[in-house]
Amino acid sequence: MSANPGPEPVKADTLLFINGEHRRGRAGQLAVTDPGSGRDAGTVQLADRADVQDAIDAAAGAFPAWSRTVPAKRGEILSAPRLSCVSAPTRRQPC
Repeated sequence: MSANPGPEPVKADTLLFINGEHRRGRAGQLAVTDPGSGRDAGTVQLADRADVQDAIDAAAGAFPAWSRTVPAKRGEILSAPRLSCVSAPTRRQPC
């Protein structure tokens, strides 16, 4: 009698999100394995120094407007992407 490996895991192939855009990391990507089943669970992007500097520059450029945004609006903005990922975890779209 063979063991039932269970349902196929949802694969998550992620991208970096820098300056309002999804993009691949310049340092490549890393395969992720589901530790419970040993199955492929997707990939994550690896950022190099230039990717990190791009993110820092984007954050510094966005800070003046962000700091003038009222807290309730900040909450709406921060919740929107998370909700789209949670509501459709089987889509192979970047989250």
